[in-house]
Amino acid sequence: MKKEKDYQETPENQTENGAAENAAEESEEAAVSPEEEKIAALTAETEALKASVSEYKDKWIRSVAEFDNYKKRTAKCESKAYKDGKSEMLKKVFFIGDSLDWALAMELDEKTADGIRQLRKKFAAFLEGEGVTEIDPVGEVFDPHVSEAVMQVPAEEGETAGTVKQVVQKGYRFGDDIIRVARVIVIG
Repeated sequence: MKKEKDYQETPENQTENGAAENAAEESEEAAVSPEEEKIAALTAETEALKASVSEYKDKWIRSVAEFDNYKKRTAKCESKAYKDGKSEMLKKVFFIGDSLDWALAMELDEKTADGIRQLRKKFAAFLEGEGVTEIDPVGEVFDPHVSEAVMQVPAEEGETAGTVKQVVQKGYRFGDDIIRVARVIVIG
């Protein structure tokens, strides 16, 4: 057997060993140059700025999208308000056409009837220019979405039950919307 030199670890030895290790670490840390420290600091700052830029860019993109949606909603609301206002105005002038139609249904001298027919044509041209079309369901199957039945008459020979025989008051459509249903007499 070999004789080994007995080495006992004492608190003094441990302190010396720890001090030596600490000194080695400190010398390694001291070995980091000031340029490397500056690079590390700038790299950390750059990463923080990149994160900040990314966050602001994301917020900007969201803001642009929200504003775009706001503009679309506003344009849609304006368009609807304009259309609703126009249809309300048009509803108020339908009585003119009704009055002209009632006048034409009366017995009139020819000159008066011609004058009223000319006025009725101008009124119809005005409505057409505003995008309004008359609903004329005569001969068609009664549709409660387009017409209102005010009377039902028995079917005569050759007539089909459930069809519109006569329009009592004209209906009107503005674009795709019905702004006044036609009042009709239906064959029963």
